[in-house]
Amino acid sequence: SVDHETDEPVCVPELDLTYVDRWRHRLPGFEVQTGMKEHLDNGGMCRWADPAWKEVYAPLMEGRLDEYDAWRVGSRVNTSAQFFRSFQGWLALTEQGPKDGTLEVVPLLAESMAYLLLRPFASDVPAHQFCGVTDSGGAEVLEITCKWHAALLRGKVSVGRVEPGDTVWWHPDIVHGVEEHHSGSKPSNVVYVAAAPMCPQNAGYMRKQREALRRGDAPPDFPNIGVEKGSTRMKGEETLTELGKRQMGIVPWQQSDVKGEVK
Repeated sequence: SVDHETDEPVCVPELDLTYVDRWRHRLPGFEVQTGMKEHLDNGGMCRWADPAWKEVYAPLMEGRLDEYDAWRVGSRVNTSAQFFRSFQGWLALTEQGPKDGTLEVVPLLAESMAYLLLRPFASDVPAHQFCGVTDSGGAEVLEITCKWHAALLRGKVSVGRVEPGDTVWWHPDIVHGVEEHHSGSKPSNVVYVAAAPMCPQNAGYMRKQREALRRGDAPPDFPNIGVEKGSTRMKGEETLTELGKRQMGIVPWQQSDVKGEVK
């Protein structure tokens, strides 16, 4: 899983996989948002404990902010997270904008990540507390809360107005959530999508996701509550295009699909 010419973990962005996610249907009048407060996906406690994450964030933990390159893939594809997304994003299904219950972000990358990683070591934090990690320490999400991260949350802003068919993308280390109040007059609907390059970590997830599709189960990252199993809404792999089958790991990619040589 290492490119022997560069010593970098293998990542092939030309081969884009499909990470099956959810869609959000938020009606006006549903005023208080409880389920998508500010957070980071792809790892809670592991951001401090996992050797691969420690390698990614070493410059930040050692006070070398100017040497940190948030855009270098490196060991991000070798972490204990189930899936590597080079970008997170969503596709707008309805017109929406600020105050419509839309996406909000903290538009700082290296600075906010340094703050989050070093926050547990501040004098006002108990020795056992890793701010934003659940009591179990095993969650895939790092929660950004007013209790521990009030200074950071003062920097959050809502994304601009979008039309149906527009997409919004953000770095996976960008703090993001959904506006607490929906004071608009129309539904705020999106489908969550991801930029998902081929790498060993994602190939392993594809195998599990493919089998979940065939069983009619939820994708591996989500609770398997059986909403679609046995339903007429359930669609199988026969409905996918050839490209869709490749992106779902049902049929293999070909050498000709890659620009240049695959290491």
